[in-house]
Amino acid sequence: MTLAMVILGGAGSVPGGVLGAVVIAGYDRLAIPWLGGLLAQIQPAGLRFGSAPDVRGLSYFNFGLALYLTVLVRARLAAKH
Repeated sequence: MTLAMVILGGAGSVPGGVLGAVVIAGYDRLAIPWLGGLLAQIQPAGLRFGSAPDVRGLSYFNFGLALYLTVLVRARLAAKH
């Protein structure tokens, strides 16, 4: 998570690192529990062959995807200059 904070915020930029930390921490502490509760409420009551999707497990996928896309975009922008 620390790597995601630094990469998303911008390595070498203190305000960017702080912004990245706030975004990642807010996503991890606020958005994930809210989304998990929302999905648990939406799930039909008679459905007995599974539970609500594991949103916490998906958060690691989302961090990886965000890191990949950030590095990809920054590499393409650097290649244009």
